[in-house]
Amino acid sequence: MTLLYFRQRPDETFQHIVREALMWMKEELTDGETNPQIQMMTAVLPKTSRALTLGTALATVDELLTALDRPEMYQLTPMHNLMISEALDRYCESYNDQPQETDVHARYDIHGIDNQRMQTLFVHPSDTALRETPSHAKTEALQLTILADPLWSVPISPDSSPWYRKGEVYPILKAEQ
Repeated sequence: MTLLYFRQRPDETFQHIVREALMWMKEELTDGETNPQIQMMTAVLPKTSRALTLGTALATVDELLTALDRPEMYQLTPMHNLMISEALDRYCESYNDQPQETDVHARYDIHGIDNQRMQTLFVHPSDTALRETPSHAKTEALQLTILADPLWSVPISPDSSPWYRKGEVYPILKAEQ
């Protein structure tokens, strides 16, 4: 269960999408680290690359992936939100082109992801991250704050999630009447 503090309580599907998006980002950034002639950081994280180095970005992605599997609740900083947002942007674009090549599709049979709606629901706006000084952004990127919020530790059932319906575009919102 993901214990990152998102805008709304995430369901299992969103957690899996975030995990896979961060794993893909890590692979792409690692490729950029091993081949310095490729400007992978700018391609993978165009906004984040203005404030963070490749090494700091990789370390932050590792911290986010570790936090996804920890039982503690973590507060995301604006820089974390920016990185997650950019990871989801790349992931959703690729997913919507070839969904059958992902673990998320194999597990949930989602035919398309509405990235904008999903991020509006879960990810806090990240525009403040780029207004910070580079040294503050770097420090903030490497700091996940542990929250003491026991209400978020209750497991959520994927069957009770209002955001996911198998075989449809994720997320699905109840039609307004």
